[in-house]
Amino acid sequence: MVYGMVYGMVYGMVNGGVWYGMVYGMAYGMAYGMVYGMVYGMVYVWQHPYLNIFKHFKVEEWKRSTKDGDVTTFMDKTLKGTVYRISGAVPASNYLQLPKTGTQSLGLTGRYIYILFKPAPGKYFVVHLDVATEDSQVVRISFSNLFKEFKSTATWLQFPYICGATRGSVYESTAKTSKRDLVGLAPSNVRWTCLILDLRHILGLYLNRTYSHLKSVKLCSNLLVKNLFTSDLLFDPALTSSEAHHSKMALHGFSPMPREMAFPVPKGELWHDLYDYIR
Repeated sequence: MVYGMVYGMVYGMVNGGVWYGMVYGMAYGMAYGMVYGMVYGMVYVWQHPYLNIFKHFKVEEWKRSTKDGDVTTFMDKTLKGTVYRISGAVPASNYLQLPKTGTQSLGLTGRYIYILFKPAPGKYFVVHLDVATEDSQVVRISFSNLFKEFKSTATWLQFPYICGATRGSVYESTAKTSKRDLVGLAPSNVRWTCLILDLRHILGLYLNRTYSHLKSVKLCSNLLVKNLFTSDLLFDPALTSSEAHHSKMALHGFSPMPREMAFPVPKGELWHDLYDYIR
């Protein structure tokens, strides 16, 4: 708006004097500011308060996404809905990818990405997220139970993933008493997980770079995936709307989990007794 006012005033004074320049400048500046604000807002408002990636990009049509190898859908009894199963011995040959090609970009600006997934028992899996920085550098963020330790380069961050087990199981007891983390194959009773990655924090902490947007996602075997979401808000699956109004969690930036992101919880059960929440 300021740019528009200055430009308008100069143009007006040159062509019609000081008074005309001031009036013309204010009018031009306000119009410029409104148009710019509307265009800028339209570019980003569709992603807020969150974006359902699978729904928005219509993954099931495979026009703006792609798959290779053993990628199927089935009705999951726990979630009571359709999920994608990505299987195969070679992760690089069995995957679901958004967008369709490497030259395209999702352009999603949300700070957090929510990955609703479940590792396949007794298998390895890999997930790749390509993100862009404000200086146009592309950085790959990967996590997998194949990785034994954290590794970092200027363009690739690799995080080892520890698969959780059902509460009270022998797997959980072993993990608690072991002197080292149980990195490796997922246990037989691994649970559905809501994994939240703070992309802005990750880039700032490990590479001292500023996050711009999520460019692409590649989900490789072996895992089940329900959906992906991006948002600037931090959602807590166990937090209800009434609790948010009366608790300190709302003051710390937490919001109740939207319905289409939520896992089903039977009456009398607690969310954290059934699923994993990792952030």
